[in-house]
Amino acid sequence: LIAVFLSAGWDASLHVNEETKRPSVNPGRAVMLSVVGLGVVYAIMMVAFQGVASEHVMNNNTAAGLSFAAQRLVGGGWDKAMSVAILMSSVASTQIGFVTLSRICYAMGSDQLLPRPFAMVNKRLRTPVFGTVVVGLLLIFVVLLSIYLSTVANAFGTILTSTGILFGTFYAFGALANTWFFRSQIRQSFKSFLLVAAIPLSSVAVLVWII
Repeated sequence: LIAVFLSAGWDASLHVNEETKRPSVNPGRAVMLSVVGLGVVYAIMMVAFQGVASEHVMNNNTAAGLSFAAQRLVGGGWDKAMSVAILMSSVASTQIGFVTLSRICYAMGSDQLLPRPFAMVNKRLRTPVFGTVVVGLLLIFVVLLSIYLSTVANAFGTILTSTGILFGTFYAFGALANTWFFRSQIRQSFKSFLLVAAIPLSSVAVLVWII
C-alpha cells in the first residue's frame, strides 16, 4: 500500500490530454515515462536508505528521513538543501492534486454528473477555471477545518493513513474501465489482447490482493 501511494500521481498527464499537443499520443507516453522514472528513482532511494543507517536508526528519524539521509551521506548543509527540495516537491504534488481533481470535475460536468459550470472552459486559457477555483477553495476550507477542529483532524489523519487503499482502488477501477472501454479490440491481435485485457486485469488482481 505504501508503494501504491508513493507512485501516485503518475497518471496526472492523462487528465490534461485535452490541453496537450497530440493528445492521442503524448499523454500516454508521458504516463509510461512517469512509471519507469518513478520505479528507477524509488529503487535508488530504497537502496540508499538501507545503506545510510540501520532500520532502527531510520525509524527514529522518520519525521525527517530524507534530510537525515542527506546529512549522513554528504554532510555539510545538504540536509537543508534536501529540506528545500522536499518543500518544492510538496508544492508540485499540490499542483498535481489541483490539476487532476479539477479535470475530473470537468469531465464529470461534461457528462452532466456535476453542475454545468464545471464543464466550462476559459476561452483564453483553455482550462476549466471554475472547477479549479472551486477545488482550490474547497481544499483550503478542509485544511482550515482540520487545523481548528480535532474531529476533522482525526478524520483527515484516517484518510491519509488509508491513502494507499484509496489509490489502489482508484487504479483498479481505472484498469477495469480500460478493458471494458476497449473490449471490442481484444480479439484484433495478440498485442491488443495484452494491452487491453491481460496486463490491465493482471494489475487489478495484484491491486486487489494488496488491498
